[in-house]
Amino acid sequence: MHPVKMSLDIFRKDPQGEVMWVAAADTPASAKAKIDELCLTHPGNYFVFNQETGRELQLPCPPDGPSDQPAQQD
Repeated sequence: MHPVKMSLDIFRKDPQGEVMWVAAADTPASAKAKIDELCLTHPGNYFVFNQETGRELQLPCPPDGPSDQPAQQD
């Protein structure tokens, strides 16, 4: 059995610009699901950093709650 590689890191940026790591995920869909869950109790600006590509995907919480849109593949 191979361990699951968690190559996506989820961060939250607070209103003062401070960045805090909050979780890791193995797919864009699971990262979006985690952010949707976090948005229910901790609304804010989240982004996902892909360790393999070095790219960031901004996923802020919508003002009216989590969306049903699928996450983009990176």
